Amino acid sequence: MQVRVEGIEAPVILRGDAQGNYDLSAGELGSGRLTLTGGQGLIPGLSGRLALTPLPSWTARVSCR
Repeated sequence: MQVRVEGIEAPVILRGDAQGNYDLSAGELGSGRLTLTGGQGLIPGLSGRLALTPLPSWTARVSCR
């Protein structure tokens, strides 16, 4: 999937591997990897690692309820 985000010159590209893993690329802003994890019912959890410029690398764990 490729989308344009206001304020970011390069397109944001999300590529999945059909196994719940997604690579994220946002040009000069940075990149990352997101993974669907076990959640509750039909709603999966989401974890990932992003390396954003000029921000340091950080890990996010998100769950939807």
